[in-house]
Amino acid sequence: MAQHRKQVGDVLELLATLIQPYDPDGLDLYFSTESAPLKPKNPKKCLQYLTERRAKGRPDFRQRFAAIIQGYQSRFGKRNTVSRFMHPTSTPSHGPRQLSLYVLTDGIWDPKCDLVTEVRSLVASLLKHGYPNKYVGIQFIRFGNDREGKRRLKTLDSRLGLEIDVADTTPANGNVWKMLLGAVNDWYDNDGDCDDDDDDDVDDDNNDNAYTIKSRP
Repeated sequence: MAQHRKQVGDVLELLATLIQPYDPDGLDLYFSTESAPLKPKNPKKCLQYLTERRAKGRPDFRQRFAAIIQGYQSRFGKRNTVSRFMHPTSTPSHGPRQLSLYVLTDGIWDPKCDLVTEVRSLVASLLKHGYPNKYVGIQFIRFGNDREGKRRLKTLDSRLGLEIDVADTTPANGNVWKMLLGAVNDWYDNDGDCDDDDDDDVDDDNNDNAYTIKSRP
C-alpha cells in the first residue's frame, strides 16, 4: 500500500469528513499493524495518524479484521444500559448499533488470507439474532489493479452466495457515494457503472465521473 499512500490519504480524509457528523461516538480508525483503534477528533487528525505510520510488508490482515468482526459479534443480544443512556435515539435496547466498516486496501494480503470465514461467521450471527439485511456493511475500497487483489475482493463482494449481503467493493477512484453507501444500500451496491464487476482487466485509472475522487498533486 506504500505506493498508494497519497491516494489513501485523500480517500481517508474525504470519508472521515462525510461520516464523522453521523457517528455519536466518533470514528474508530484501525491500522492493520496495530491492535487498538485510534479515535481521531477530526479528518486532519486521521491524516496525521496515517503520516506517522509506514507500511511494513504484508501485515496479518486477517487477524486484525477478525478481531474487529468478533468484537462486534460479541455484543449481539447484550443489553445496552450505558450506551442507551448516552445515545438513546441511536442505540437499540439490545445488541450493537448498525456498523459501517470501510477497509482501505489493495487486496494484496498473505496468500492464506481470504476473510471468507469471518464474513460467513458474521452473516450466520446476524441471521441467528434476527438482524435485517444491510444492518452491517463492509466496504472494501480498492487501491491499484492487482489481479489477485481484485479477485479476493470480488469474491467477498458477490461470490459467496450468502443470504445477507454485507460486503461491497469499489475502486478508490470510483464513485464516492458507492464507497459510502454501497455496502448498506442496494441502489448503490447494484450500480454497474461504478465498478468493474465483469472485467478483471479494466484499468481503473481511466475511470471518471462526477463523483470520482482525484488525488491532489
